[in-house]
Amino acid sequence: MKSFRINKTNLPVILFIILIGLTTGLGLSWRSFGQLAPETVLLIPAGQLDRQNARLEQKLEDDTDDLKAMVTAGLLYYRKGSKFYAAALNYLHRASQSGAFNLHIPYYSGLIYEELKLDDYAIREYNRYLRNRPNDSYLRMRLGNIYYRANQLDNAIDQYEILYSQNPLSEDVMFNLAMAYQKKG
Repeated sequence: MKSFRINKTNLPVILFIILIGLTTGLGLSWRSFGQLAPETVLLIPAGQLDRQNARLEQKLEDDTDDLKAMVTAGLLYYRKGSKFYAAALNYLHRASQSGAFNLHIPYYSGLIYEELKLDDYAIREYNRYLRNRPNDSYLRMRLGNIYYRANQLDNAIDQYEILYSQNPLSEDVMFNLAMAYQKKG
């Protein structure tokens, strides 16, 4: 029997097969890409984003009210990088305004706004997300850091104290909390 080894050559194929297995196991297919779970978009190899995006754009042309397709399009554009953030935000905002409730919307909108240095918008989106997922320490830390950079120290301390109550052994949380108290004076 011949042994099988994973290497740089066959890894993309293996990941693709796993992705197909996950999507078909959920009753999904590439043909109904607009119905693909948005988080699955984050697993698509970078080289296939344009092709999947073209399929999704066609789907949205055929059905302009498909909320899942709008969210998925937003995530696809996010994955394509900062040059496509405007399109990503457009789709995510459009889905939200059309009534979609999907936690990917405030999560990725917040990440984009933060990277674009639009902190007030990032704060709004992160707070919206954290109302539904209060134990997300990664996003809460990002929110605390935005408050810290904006010199909104009381808000930063509030976020860091929540994090500290969730994980009192985290050195990052203790450091950030100490820095915020020191800066506050």
